Amino acid sequence: VRLTTSATAELLAEGLGLVRDDATHLWLYTQAAIYQLNLIHEDWDIWKIHVAKARAVEQAPGGRPQEALQHYQSALQLCRTKDQKRQIRTLMGHLYARMRAWEYAVSMYQDGDIAFETACLAFLDEYALSGDERAYQGLCTYVHGKLDSLKENAKVPRAAVGTWLSDLYLHVIGTLGPGRADDVRNDFRVMLNEHKHDVPPSLLYHLLDSHGQRDMYLYFSELQEDYRNIVVDAMESRDYKRALRTLSRFSGASSAEVLPHIEKYVYVYTAQLLCVEPEATLEIWKNNPNLDVNKLLPPMLRFL
Repeated sequence: VRLTTSATAELLAEGLGLVRDDATHLWLYTQAAIYQLNLIHEDWDIWKIHVAKARAVEQAPGGRPQEALQHYQSALQLCRTKDQKRQIRTLMGHLYARMRAWEYAVSMYQDGDIAFETACLAFLDEYALSGDERAYQGLCTYVHGKLDSLKENAKVPRAAVGTWLSDLYLHVIGTLGPGRADDVRNDFRVMLNEHKHDVPPSLLYHLLDSHGQRDMYLYFSELQEDYRNIVVDAMESRDYKRALRTLSRFSGASSAEVLPHIEKYVYVYTAQLLCVEPEATLEIWKNNPNLDVNKLLPPMLRFL
């Protein structure tokens, strides 16, 4: 006899007994008949039980995070939908964050259903409580992943997230200090290389300058092909060979390429460069026939 849910509920209320056989069937017997009940999705909501157990273990005095993680893993294996999996991963992310296992927390949050702002606050709250700089590094990794996931045409969100991420990286680099921040510095370079068109240059130059990160300032200038910053820095540092290397990079280029990058600075620094590196300076002149001779004569006469 095929029974509806409501009819089954009524029979269960009236039944004399319920027996399970070796297969997956239940047998309900009443005074009038015997019914076979087929079990479908018997474990459909079992994952919720494991989640409840995990939460209870977390909130118990002293807490047992490893035991809670085991329950979450069991729940993850038993749940059926993507939404359920994302919900469990978010809970696991919270637990990993409290355990200060930042890499795992980042991974869980990225695959979870947590809002971007909420995840960021979770890292910042843990940093405020513990003072652990690794929480900030975890936040950098998480925000970097968010930036990577934004659509190419989402110009404003990419600019906002990229600028904030740059500030986060600079905070960590400045806090850790020389020697300890090498990995973070490398991650920052990778981010700038991947997203050099997402971060507004003027804002990033300001951030880099305010944090005293001159080497990163010049690195970003290279990425942006902003050779003015490189030449000016080299001349101010009296690193004339570096200035000449930068100026000579466009030797032999067409006038359209030379004008925005090189020509102006050849005129500005020719007198100074002739005094210290005359042969290399004249080589740049020879290789750039589009230079204006009238602008080169005054510094050349002073040199003579």
